[in-house]
Amino acid sequence: MTGPGGEMGGRIRSHDWSATALGPVDSWPRPLRTAVDVMLGAAAPIGICWGPDLVLLYNDAWRRLIGARHPDALGRPAREVFAETWDKIGPVLDSVLAGHGAAAAEDQLVRLDREGMIEEAWFSFTANPIPLDDGTVGGILNIAQETTAALKAAEQVRHRKARERLLLDLSDTLRAQAPALTKTTEVSRLLAEHLGADHAVYCDMRAGGRRIEGVYSRGSSASAPQVPEDDFWQGLMDRAAEAGGPLVAPGPDDARSSAGDGGRGACVAVPVFRDGAPSAGLAVRAAEPRDWTAEEISLIAEVATRTETALERVRTEERLAKELEAAKLIQRLSGLLISADDPQALFDRIVEVAAAVMGSDGASIQILDSTGDRLELAASRGFHPDSARFWQSVDAGSASTCGEALRLGRRVLVPDVEASAFMEGTDDLEHYLRSGLRAVQSTPLATRGGQPIGMISTHWRTPRPLKEADFALFDVLARQAAELIERTQSESDARKGEDRQRFLLKLSDAMRAESDADAQAELALEMLSDKLGTDRCYVCVFRLDEDKGEIACQVGNDRVPPLPASVRLSDFSDALRMASEETMVLHNVPRDESLSEIDRESLGQLGLGAFVAATLRRGESTPLWSLVAVSARPRRWTPDEVALIEAVSERIWTTGERTRAEAAQRFSEERYRALFEAIDVGFCVTEFRFDTDGGRSDYRVLEANPAFYKHTGFPQEILGRWLREAAPDLEEHWYENYGRVARTREPVRFEQKSDMLGRWFEVYAFPIGDPEGLHVAVLFTDISERKHAEDHQNMLMAELDHRVKNILAVVQSIARQSLGRGAANSSDAAERLVGRINTLARSHALLAGSRWRGAEFGQVLDTAIAAYRGRGRVVAEGPDLKVTPKAAQTLNLAFHELVTNAAKYGGLSRPEGSVRIDWHLSGSDEDERLTLRWVESGGPPILAAPDRRGFGSTLIEQTLRHELSGEVTLDFAREGLRALIDLPTKRVRARTGKGTPKRRKKAQPIPSEPGSLHEKRVLLVEDEYLVGQETAETLRSAGCDVTGPIGTLPEALRLAVTEDVDAAVLDVNLGGEFVWPAARALKARGIPLVFATGYSDSISTPPGLENIPRIEKPLAPGRVIAALSAALTRGAGR
Repeated sequence: MTGPGGEMGGRIRSHDWSATALGPVDSWPRPLRTAVDVMLGAAAPIGICWGPDLVLLYNDAWRRLIGARHPDALGRPAREVFAETWDKIGPVLDSVLAGHGAAAAEDQLVRLDREGMIEEAWFSFTANPIPLDDGTVGGILNIAQETTAALKAAEQVRHRKARERLLLDLSDTLRAQAPALTKTTEVSRLLAEHLGADHAVYCDMRAGGRRIEGVYSRGSSASAPQVPEDDFWQGLMDRAAEAGGPLVAPGPDDARSSAGDGGRGACVAVPVFRDGAPSAGLAVRAAEPRDWTAEEISLIAEVATRTETALERVRTEERLAKELEAAKLIQRLSGLLISADDPQALFDRIVEVAAAVMGSDGASIQILDSTGDRLELAASRGFHPDSARFWQSVDAGSASTCGEALRLGRRVLVPDVEASAFMEGTDDLEHYLRSGLRAVQSTPLATRGGQPIGMISTHWRTPRPLKEADFALFDVLARQAAELIERTQSESDARKGEDRQRFLLKLSDAMRAESDADAQAELALEMLSDKLGTDRCYVCVFRLDEDKGEIACQVGNDRVPPLPASVRLSDFSDALRMASEETMVLHNVPRDESLSEIDRESLGQLGLGAFVAATLRRGESTPLWSLVAVSARPRRWTPDEVALIEAVSERIWTTGERTRAEAAQRFSEERYRALFEAIDVGFCVTEFRFDTDGGRSDYRVLEANPAFYKHTGFPQEILGRWLREAAPDLEEHWYENYGRVARTREPVRFEQKSDMLGRWFEVYAFPIGDPEGLHVAVLFTDISERKHAEDHQNMLMAELDHRVKNILAVVQSIARQSLGRGAANSSDAAERLVGRINTLARSHALLAGSRWRGAEFGQVLDTAIAAYRGRGRVVAEGPDLKVTPKAAQTLNLAFHELVTNAAKYGGLSRPEGSVRIDWHLSGSDEDERLTLRWVESGGPPILAAPDRRGFGSTLIEQTLRHELSGEVTLDFAREGLRALIDLPTKRVRARTGKGTPKRRKKAQPIPSEPGSLHEKRVLLVEDEYLVGQETAETLRSAGCDVTGPIGTLPEALRLAVTEDVDAAVLDVNLGGEFVWPAARALKARGIPLVFATGYSDSISTPPGLENIPRIEKPLAPGRVIAALSAALTRGAGR
C-alpha cells in the first residue's frame, strides 16, 4: 500500500473500504496488506479475493482481464462480479479458501479490450491461499500468465504439418497412373477431410464448359445432407469465374444459417485461369455456417492450381504423343502423294489418316466440281450406306457443315449436330443421326491461289468440344489433300485444254477457207454444235436503241425450233442484263431463280431448256454480239464447255471482223482516192533532208491533192522538186515547223500566215512511215476569211471598251459634280463613289483585254492595289488561279474597299505601315476553297471595332457572301485590321469549253394593266446583290411580302419546292447556272413567275418555259410591277 501501484494503486488507496466487509485499511491484517503491496508492484496480472465474501482487489494488468467489469468490480464480492461463471469458478475458490490447497487452470480463453479492440487471448491461472498468522486461509492470490503466443505457435505448427501432409498426399495422387476422374475424386476427398468440409467437387471449365467431376461427399445425414446437384456447383463456379477469383457464399455479411445460400451451407469456390480464360475450379461446402479463413481459401486455391496444372500436363503429354503418331502418318502419306499414281487410293488413305489424326469415328473428302455449285464425294468412312449415297453429290449451298464452310470460307465446328441452328430440320441432320454422328467439323480446301476446290471433314459419334487449337496437324493434312486435288484437276485441265486447242486450230483452218464472214460464222456454229452435242447454236447482234436482237446466223435440229429473225430485247430484261455483265450460264431455265417469271416464260417459248451466252461487250456492260449454245433440256454446262464456247465466240468475231475489215479496206482505198481528189482541205506528203549547204533543211512534195494546188497557188510541176530551188521566196518558218516534226516525230498544229501567198492557214503536220524516211504529212485549210473576221471583231471589242470607259467617265464626272459640292461630307462621299467607279472601270478594262473570258486572281488584286505597292509596303503572294468575269468584278470592288480603308485609316495611313496579303487553295473537287488573308500592321492602334458598318464594310461582307457564297471575317485587332476571305472555288474559278446556248425567239410578256400586288408573297431570285436589293425595295414599295433576294440555284430550288408564295421573279443566270430547275418547280406548282435577265434573244429557253414573260435589265420599277401584276392576273406560271 506504500507504492504508487499505477491506476489501481490510486484507486485502492482512495477507495472507501469502510463500507466493505474488509473495513478501513488500517484494520487490514498484515498478510493482506503485504499481498496487496506485492500485487501492485507486480507486472503480471494478479487479483486478490479476501475474506469469506471473497472481496475483489486487483492490479492494472489484471484489470484488463475483466474488461467492462472495471472499476465497479473493486471492493465487491467475486460472487457478484463473476455471477455468470460462478458455478464454475466458485467451487474452486471456495476449496482454496477452505484450506484445501492451491488450484490452477491452464490456457483459458479471455476476450480482452486492448486499445479499444476486442481481442481473443489465452491465459493460465493459479489460485494460491494467503495464510493468516494463525495458519488459516484469509484470502486467495490469483496470478494469470498469458499463453496466447505459445498456443498460436503450436497451432501453426500443427496446421503446417497437416497442410504438408495434404500436399504430399496430393502430389502422390496426381502422379499416380490413374484416370483423371479417379484423381479429381481423390483430390476432393483429401481437401474436404483436411478442411472438415462436407462436400468438395472439381470442375473442368475448359473451352467454356462447366463439367462437374471428382465429387466427394461425407455422406447423407441431417448434419451433412447429400451433395447438391450439378447446376448448383456450375452456378457457383460461374459466379467465381465472373468475379475473377475466390467466391465465398454466403459472404461475411450474409445471415448465418443452414439455409444460407439457398440452404446449401457455407461454400467456397476458387477458379483457375489459363491464358486469361477459366480452365478449372475447386469448390468445398460445409453444411453449417462457417467463417472461411484466408489460409483455408489460399489452400483451396493452391490445391486447385496444382490439380489443374498436373491434369493439363498429362493432357499435353497425351496430345503430344497422339500428334507425334499423327505426324508420322502424315509423313508417310507425303511420300505416297509424290510417288502414287492412283488418286482414288490416295483419297482413301487421306480419309484414314484424317480419322487417326483427329481421333474421330469417321471422315470424308469432297471435290468441288468445275461449276463450283456441287461437292462430289471422293472418299469417306463411317457413313451409313444410305447417307453415303445422299452425300455423294451435295449442293454447295446446302445446310450441311460442308455447305456452311464453303459459304463462309472457313472451318465450321459443330460440337453437337442436334444443337446446330443452321442444320435444324434438314435432311443433312437426319443423315448425321442415321449414321450415328453427333459432332462434326468441315474444313475448306483451297488452291495455293486461294480458290476453293474441296472439303475435308471428320465426324464423331458423341458430342465433344471442338477448338481451333486442336487442328494444327490436321491443317497440314488438309494442305496435302488440297495439293492432291489441285494436281489431279490440273492434269485433267491440261488434257481438256489440249483437246480444246486442237479443236480451235481445226476451226481456224476451216474458217480461213471461206472468204465470206457470214459463211465463216455458220461453219463455226456447225462445228461447235457437233463438238458439244447442242440442239441449236446462234449468233445474236444487239440493237439496244431499237430494242431488238437480230439473229444473224443459226444452226440446229428440230428439238429447238429455229429462232425468228429478230426478238424484242425487253422481253428478256434479266437475261440481257446478265449477258451484259459476263458470260451467262443457265443450267435449267424453267427453274433458274436469277431470272424473272417473264424471262423464264419468254425463253421457254423459244424452246431453250439450258444455254450459254458468250457476249462480246464494249466497255464493261454494253453488249455487242453474243454466241448462244442451246440445249432443249436442262443441262449442266462444265467450265471447259463454257470456255470453249467463249473461245469460239471470240474466234468468230475476230475472224469475221478481219474478213469484213479487209473487204472494207479495199472499198476504203477506192473511196480514199476519190475523197483525196475531191475534198477542199489541202493535203500533201513531204520528204525532208538536212544535208544541204549551210545545214539548212529542205523538203519536197511527193504527193498532193487538187486542194493543195488550189490553196497554195503552186503549179503541179512543183511535185517532186526541192522547194528551196522551186520556191525560193517561201518563208523560213515552213521549213522550221515541218523540219521539227521530221526530227522529233511529234505532230504539231498551228496557224500561220504566208506573206508570199498572202493567205492564212490552219495546219496540222504529222510524221508518217519509217522514221528513217523523214516523211511528214500536212493537212491545211485556208482560214484567211476567218482571220479577217476576227480582226474586225477585235476592232469592235476595242470600240466597245472605249465607249464603256467614256460612259463610266461621264458617270464619274456627274457623281463628282453632284456630290462634291456643298458640305465636306458630300465631297468625301463623291470621292468614295468616284473611287468605286474607277475600280469598275479598271476591272472592265482587265476583262475586256481577255475578251471577257476571265482574269488571273493576282491581276485582279494588282489592279485594285497598284497605286499603293510603292516601296514594298504591300506584299501579295499566292498561286495562279483564273477567275470568272463576275468574280473578278466583285473581288476588285472588295479589294478596293480594303486598300482605300487601309490608306485612310489603317496600315497604309502611316509611312511605316504595311499590308501583307496571301492566298491559297485547300480541299479537292467540289469542296475546294480559296482562302485569302489580309493583315495590316504599323498603322494607328485600333481601340475598338466601329460602332456601325458603313457601305464599304457592307460591300466587302455582303457582296462576297451573296454573289460568290463566300465568308468574310473582319478582326479589328489593336495591331491592325485582319480580314479573312473564304470562297468556294467552284463559284470563282473560270470554266472553259462551255457551248453557247441555242438561240430562240424572244418571248413576249403578256400585256396587262397593273393590278394590285398588296400583300402578295413574292419569291425574288437574283445573284447581283445591289440589283437584288433594289428590286426587293421596288416590290416592297408595291406592298409585296418579299422572300429573298436568293443568290444560288440550290437555295432557289429548295424555296421553289417548299415556300408558300403567290408569285416569283427569277434571274435567269445565277453564277453561271441557269435557273430552269427552280422555274420548272414553280410552274409545276401553278405559281406565276417572271424572268428578269440581261440577255435579249441570245439565250434559248427550255421546252415548257417558252411562254414565261421576260423583262430585260436594267430593270425599271414600273416594268417590274407591271409584268408581275400581269403574270398574277393571267396566271403566267401555270
